[in-house]
Amino acid sequence: MVPLMLALLACAPGEEEDLGPFITGTITLDERGDAAEIEFFKAVAFDQGGGFIAYLSSNPAATCTNIVEYLTTGAPVDPVDVLSGGTCNLFIKTGSGYDGGMDVTDDGIVGAGTSLSCHFGEGGWVYEQRDVGDVDYFWQGLEWQGHVESFSFDISGGAEAPYAMEI
Repeated sequence: MVPLMLALLACAPGEEEDLGPFITGTITLDERGDAAEIEFFKAVAFDQGGGFIAYLSSNPAATCTNIVEYLTTGAPVDPVDVLSGGTCNLFIKTGSGYDGGMDVTDDGIVGAGTSLSCHFGEGGWVYEQRDVGDVDYFWQGLEWQGHVESFSFDISGGAEAPYAMEI
């Protein structure tokens, strides 16, 4: 894998820009042959009190505002402006250890704080109840979610400096 330098955006007025895609690849489910593309077009990041959060979206229409709404609103949010069918998104969260930067490789704690979510095939989002009390937007097709096991993240930025990440 070739290291990648990716500028990450914090939500600030006028800061939206087209970033890519900067990371590309394919996730294939061996047993079924289904595939989802990794094409990270947008990224947002935030750090506070030693914790760090980044979200990399494969939807070129995603904005910082709708990514933050999707991640933080308690009520169901239509994910059409953040998630795209046939693609994957990446969420990274560390609870501590971020002080303007961090360089980690195959760290189990950081790896456990990652989530790669993929929505396979064509289709769309449907708003429905799947379990008692679980009314939300669900992908009509196959979904897969997991965490990274082998990785290297070199993250810097915050405060007044733009975020950057080498993966």
